[in-house]
Amino acid sequence: MSVEFKENRSSSYAFTVTDRNDPMVQLLRSVIIENNTMLDNFERPKYVKLQARGPRKHGGRKYYQSLPLDFGTHFDVYVYDR
Repeated sequence: MSVEFKENRSSSYAFTVTDRNDPMVQLLRSVIIENNTMLDNFERPKYVKLQARGPRKHGGRKYYQSLPLDFGTHFDVYVYDR
């Protein structure tokens, strides 16, 4: 397991992990859930999304745009508004 921060990502990007069950991902999810329960009327709830990264050897062009999590070698973690 490793966590890596990359500068060349979108504003929603949080970090990159090599295991989708990484403790940092679980911690981020629990913090987001806790913050969502304490929102007022002016804040929007958030959610955590993992985007798989890695080679497209399993489907060729089939996974050209989006790689399923099962085939990812590492995962970018994003936090989005709902």
